[in-house]
Amino acid sequence: MVTRDGGLSYTIVKKIRDGTSGNFNGYEDLGTWVPPQKGFKPTPGEFQAIVGCNNCFAHPGGALAQPAFLQTWLDDGQSMTVIRNQSVTYHDTPAALTGRCGSTGAPCGFSTPDQSIVRTPDGGLLMAMYGHAADGYKNGSLYTTVFYASENDGIAWRYASRVDVTPAMVAGEGGPGEGPCEPSMATLADGRVLAVFRLAGGLPLWMAYSPDNGRTWTAPAPVKGCQAAGSPGKLAAVYGVWPQLLMLSNGWLVLASGRPGIGFWVSPAGDGSSWIGYDVEAEHSARLPSDPWDVKHGTGSTEYTGIAEVEPGIVLLAYDKTSGAGRAGALQKVYSVRIQVDASA
Repeated sequence: MVTRDGGLSYTIVKKIRDGTSGNFNGYEDLGTWVPPQKGFKPTPGEFQAIVGCNNCFAHPGGALAQPAFLQTWLDDGQSMTVIRNQSVTYHDTPAALTGRCGSTGAPCGFSTPDQSIVRTPDGGLLMAMYGHAADGYKNGSLYTTVFYASENDGIAWRYASRVDVTPAMVAGEGGPGEGPCEPSMATLADGRVLAVFRLAGGLPLWMAYSPDNGRTWTAPAPVKGCQAAGSPGKLAAVYGVWPQLLMLSNGWLVLASGRPGIGFWVSPAGDGSSWIGYDVEAEHSARLPSDPWDVKHGTGSTEYTGIAEVEPGIVLLAYDKTSGAGRAGALQKVYSVRIQVDASA
């Protein structure tokens, strides 16, 4: 679905077959948005995205070895169409990313670009994807996140770096989980790139900084945060899956994540060093008493979220709620809320 008025109304642009789920950034999807160069003004309604192969691990390399495209889309207010489709290439890929993993010798591979591609201070692009590497933790049995950089606006990408399971993750709360995956990135005001990773639902998110456009990263560390004073609900930690980082045009840095629960977080310093959070489920119940988060009305959710800045300082947060518990329930609803993020919020 697409909103053209900041979340006040929506238009269906693609119907998904009953019993299936979206394939995120794979073929036939909208892909991962490519931010334009600073100062560039595209044709109204025009945007670009990278689309690749999702969950295609039958052959070594996965998405790195399958066709990928830089697509230019045009939204004319009534429909969305691809007006240009250019092939994308990956270069300097280490052999371990296209080898065989684990005790079974299954193909190693990486999935499509994850939910964020960012512009770096040098004007280039940086993308993240996750999968399994032959020389990763326990022969690639857990996830590794890799980074590729482009100097020509997304046509050619070169391997830049990777983040693997670290001793600190192994020794941390709950261990390394599934390994660093589902990365999300933001370019900070000081030029560093911040990346946030999932380890597993029920575990804190982890993060790392790159001071050099994605070529190297600081040692990953758990994301630290506390609940906003006086806000409803209870947030115990910055959990857990599908983190969504976003640097707003007014300089505020925000994050959405979940499992358990759903949290919306704001970084007071704008650099991710600390976070103040809001319990989305509790806020939902307080503001929509006709469908609260309770046993009668349902307490389930995938606890995956999506965020976008739809006006300066206005974040559109999307999340789901089911009629059952956990991730079950015959009825699934998707809600979106507009959140003002500024010094007066």
